[in-house]
Amino acid sequence: ITDKAFQYLPIELLQLDLGDCPQLGDEAVLHIANRCRATLQSLKLAGKALRDPSIIHLARTCLQLRLLELVGCEQISDVSVLAIARHLLLLTTLNLSQCKKLTMDMRGESVRMENLQNLDLSRCLHVTDAAMQQWLSPNVLP
Repeated sequence: ITDKAFQYLPIELLQLDLGDCPQLGDEAVLHIANRCRATLQSLKLAGKALRDPSIIHLARTCLQLRLLELVGCEQISDVSVLAIARHLLLLTTLNLSQCKKLTMDMRGESVRMENLQNLDLSRCLHVTDAAMQQWLSPNVLP
């Protein structure tokens, strides 16, 4: 499957699982975000080539997301996580496992993900205790 195939997705799609498609690129994410912006509630992605601009666009566009998995997205950074935290207010599940660039350091940014119930940071080797304390602080994340 190529990135271009995603420009034909039905606009009323609720769930999309591409968790076993590591060849996905930014263009696919942009098509998904633009086509399914009003209805998409669950999205599972895996892709070593995915970068911050496409994930930020997804976060700003697909505001109905409740589940987001970005497994093994080695190019995304804390900038993507901040966009997710700021825009995806309905999110209950966030899986960022194996995203090797992440530190989860929001550098004093105010982050409230009140609906978040499940957070997976397994194999995110650069996440520190201090960053997690910031996320788990009552002033930042309940």
